[in-house]
Amino acid sequence: MTDPGTPPPPPNWYPDPQNPSAQRWWDGSQWTDYERPAATSGATLPAGPPMNATDERNWVLAAHLSALPASFAFLAFVGPLLVLLIKGGDSPLVRQHAVAALNFHLSWMLWGVILVVAMFVLSIIIIGFLLIPVIIAGAIAWLVIVIMASVQAGNGNMQPYNYPLTINFVK
Repeated sequence: MTDPGTPPPPPNWYPDPQNPSAQRWWDGSQWTDYERPAATSGATLPAGPPMNATDERNWVLAAHLSALPASFAFLAFVGPLLVLLIKGGDSPLVRQHAVAALNFHLSWMLWGVILVVAMFVLSIIIIGFLLIPVIIAGAIAWLVIVIMASVQAGNGNMQPYNYPLTINFVK
């Protein structure tokens, strides 16, 4: 990439010498196999090096599993949101999974709030207590769905899990 005697450029994305419509990752000493389309006017591309497959799979798994600890504070969406903010720009795959998980948790939080409000309003006429089993069943279904999505991601299926009853708040 450089003339002998001059120090090599730092690791970064550079125009691919063999494909002018792409960029290739220079690791500081040689070209790697990582390639991405060249940035178009106004487009932003990840600045860092590409993620290796193991890191990408771990972050995909974190996008799904990170909701479990936060769910105890009824903030299950915080985990996928953090994954999206931290690594979503480094990998399109991580972004897809984090967005799918984030939309699922935001949607189910909305459904839960609606059910709890309905339960309290209807409890005035005593019918609201019949919604308690529905809320419990919803919480169990939420846990099962999160585990299923995590198992699918952990087994290497890189297609985002198709979460049920999800509103696409984030694209």
